[in-house]
Amino acid sequence: MTPLVAAALEVARRVSRRFRRSRIGNRLDHPRLDRLRGRLLPAMGPQDVLDSVACLSSAGISAWVAGGWGVDALAGRQTRRHRDLDLVIDREALERAISCLQALGYRRQRELVAELVPGSLLPERAVLANAVGQVVDLHPVDLETWAPVGDAAPFATGTIASRSVGCLSADVQRAGRRGYSLDVDDHHDLSLLDGFDHGA
Repeated sequence: MTPLVAAALEVARRVSRRFRRSRIGNRLDHPRLDRLRGRLLPAMGPQDVLDSVACLSSAGISAWVAGGWGVDALAGRQTRRHRDLDLVIDREALERAISCLQALGYRRQRELVAELVPGSLLPERAVLANAVGQVVDLHPVDLETWAPVGDAAPFATGTIASRSVGCLSADVQRAGRRGYSLDVDDHHDLSLLDGFDHGA
């Protein structure tokens, strides 16, 4: 897959996500669109997650799995298909993390890097994609001051493919979805999170 095609898939992914979270998209039943998107956008599998986390760890960079994979890590099993991987890292390690993931074939999507999301618990993201269109979103935060949900612990330990991984806590995962128009995947993730005790 050429860089141009990978960039086009990323644009399609962003447009699709915005549509699904809009008032119109949130109310429409569109299984055909879901199937089409599933064919166009490659999945991010368990081994892809573990490879990315291991790559960062080998460079001395701690990373915590967020987003849908973060919820599945807390659940201890993969419960749905994932189109990308969200990782929270220390802001000071961002450039090293990008360099590390480049060794796995990911390339920085410069036009999308550090997209600001006002009011979000993770206000910035650096987007990387590989040749087949798999996407990693790096979310840099200041670990010394980041307290997304008051006194609640921001981090937890989960399991992906029988391997322990750091991930965001259930409280932070819940809070991170507030204020957005939720799509089908968000509702799925929240239903899983409702089964976890607060503080997990």
